[in-house]
Amino acid sequence: MFHLCFDFGGMKYFVCALIILVTSLACDRKEVSSEFQYQVDVNYIYEKHYNRDWDTSKIAEELVGKWQWLACYTSGFGGERMNCFSNEVNLELEFLKNNKMIIYKNGKTDAETWWRIEPFSDTEYKLTMPSPIRQVNGVILFYDDMVTFRNSIVDGNDNYFARISN
Repeated sequence: MFHLCFDFGGMKYFVCALIILVTSLACDRKEVSSEFQYQVDVNYIYEKHYNRDWDTSKIAEELVGKWQWLACYTSGFGGERMNCFSNEVNLELEFLKNNKMIIYKNGKTDAETWWRIEPFSDTEYKLTMPSPIRQVNGVILFYDDMVTFRNSIVDGNDNYFARISN
């Protein structure tokens, strides 16, 4: 009988559409790529970060080194967190002690600029630079050789970086 369905002109397309629909509904849509492994519970990040006393010079000192951009997340509808843009670029940032920053894209020097740390609030700090890049906006939080630029507190994106070297 299944063979007969394909002999009818319009039925062939109906059966194909039905197979595609059933197959797509059966897929686990929550399956995520490996880049999502870097998302950490915000409470854990705050706990790790605020276990230390911070000021602008301590934040700057901790930021010195080379960092690999891992992922970016934003809050979606209903509080669901989702990847806000793909990792189309292998981005690394190198913060030098002289407040110079080198931006690498796909292993090549893309730009150089200066940076400094400024207060965001009484207990939080942000990065300032002449031409901001989207991955380093927001409150700076350190934990486990990682840094998060948490901008979701003002409806922006949270970006996660791992330390490559000091």
